[in-house]
Amino acid sequence: MHPFQAVSSGSHWTLRIILSLIFGVGLFVASKGVTAAARSEAILETADTSSPRATLNGFMGVMRERYDATMGPNSVFQTYLRSGRLFPEKFDIKETLAMIERDRAMSAKFLDLSDIPEAIAEQSAWRLTLQLMEIFNHIPMPPPGEIPDASAIQGEPFKRWTVPGTEIRIGLIESGPKAGQFLFTKETVAQIPVFFERIRKAHYPEGTPEFMFDKVFNIPTGIATYLAYVVPPRWFISLPSPLIQTFFGEPIWRWLALLLLFSSVSWLLWKSIRLSRRALHAQGVRAVAWRLLPALTLVLLVPFLCFVLGEVLRVTPHLFGRLTLTLWGLFYLALTWVVWGTGEMIAEWIIGLERIQTDSTDSQLVRLTARLISMGFGVGILIEGANRIGLPSYSIIAGLGVGGLAVALAGQQALGNLLGSLIIMFEKPFRIGHKIRTGGIEGTVENIGFRTAKLRTSEGALLIAPSSELIRHSIENMTLRDAWRIKKTLYFSLESPIDEVRGFKEEALALLKDDFDVLELNQRVALIAIGPQGYEILIEFVLGTSEYDKQLTACDRILSGLATLAEKRQLRFMKSPD
Repeated sequence: MHPFQAVSSGSHWTLRIILSLIFGVGLFVASKGVTAAARSEAILETADTSSPRATLNGFMGVMRERYDATMGPNSVFQTYLRSGRLFPEKFDIKETLAMIERDRAMSAKFLDLSDIPEAIAEQSAWRLTLQLMEIFNHIPMPPPGEIPDASAIQGEPFKRWTVPGTEIRIGLIESGPKAGQFLFTKETVAQIPVFFERIRKAHYPEGTPEFMFDKVFNIPTGIATYLAYVVPPRWFISLPSPLIQTFFGEPIWRWLALLLLFSSVSWLLWKSIRLSRRALHAQGVRAVAWRLLPALTLVLLVPFLCFVLGEVLRVTPHLFGRLTLTLWGLFYLALTWVVWGTGEMIAEWIIGLERIQTDSTDSQLVRLTARLISMGFGVGILIEGANRIGLPSYSIIAGLGVGGLAVALAGQQALGNLLGSLIIMFEKPFRIGHKIRTGGIEGTVENIGFRTAKLRTSEGALLIAPSSELIRHSIENMTLRDAWRIKKTLYFSLESPIDEVRGFKEEALALLKDDFDVLELNQRVALIAIGPQGYEILIEFVLGTSEYDKQLTACDRILSGLATLAEKRQLRFMKSPD
């Protein structure tokens, strides 16, 4: 069965995969569209970070507004729970999402996030600000007058301020895009989860504000929000208490949701891998496209997965960072794979469009060019991906350099063959179908690869010759030569009459002159020596045909004619003295 027939038989699986991906990506795009305007407004809106006092007051003000909008008594959430409606108003949900997005973006402006990988910075920021606000709600805060303002901080030798009794610091950013702003330092940002766990484990008297963090992360508020038009949110809020119990820092319901989510993703990947394997041995653009299906599936799924983990399931910070960084790492590896495969697809498309022979040197040059371009894009993607997941680009570049040196040292023979193939492809001393002779290797070229060339010998055997061996010696292309110079030496017995030898010479020269394939240039038939082996006759002529098969036919005809002449004159051949 043809590979593509096998692929078409599984088209219903392809349809399911495509529909699943469209649904997931559609949910991701729709949710992002709801909050895009709010994020844009927050980006343009400025935060007062001119002093430690302005930064702390601004942060507290934004977080209180965020609390009131989400969990306050007049919030859409609480109003809905008090009402008898099964579903909330659509306008209320959209308005709440936009407000939350704006407050998240605003609160993140007070943190120095320079040490957090860019891939998780946005999602990590709102979790960290929520934990920081919980810390401030459960520790004694200094009076506003004790917090230095812009004029007071100017007189200090060190432009930073520490919240009394804590290690939480607000410092001046001296360089970068946020230079001149007073932000919670990157050291403080890194320690916020540690500080929060210390505060949460402490004992507090009655009347102390409850931890809103647990409500946000232990109850499926994200699912309730994003499925509010499909499933009544109050059903999620009223989950049985066993499902809300935490296990390794996550509630039971979230572990079940993660199991279902990653099982579905694994099923999609497994189906895409099976589909790609059915076209594994096929050739052409379509075959390459099918083989790219697993990587393309991963590229489409990872952003959706990260969105679900961060916004819908609202995984807690300690697990969210590990999962999403791993997923984004897989995303950039898969994207590199897609780019590499796309280059291969373009190369095969060009080869088919220009009707280039599949195994010719021209087709190999097209593939090589496409691979080099794809490799450049792939390295760029890997470097950018490393930066986004927190790996410095110089480490990737250094790793590629060290790896390249190691490969060069370990694979000198392979690199020599590759270089030999490149020389053959660019200089083109022979093509597919040419008969060549070099360094004891002789045959008709059937394939030219990046390491070896395949030649078919006159005996019918397939000879696979390393490219470095082919170019190490001079190459005789017997197919491309315009003429073929033939030089033979015949030995006749001394018992042969000299007149018969002389007559043979004259008839042999006439034979050469009368043959239509023999050029008039360098026609020689001469007695060049007399020795113990007999008379030594030199016969030299040039065939004027460029086709190897015709050269062999002409040579056979002439030499057979010479043998007939010798037989008529009863000349007996002697062995060569060599």
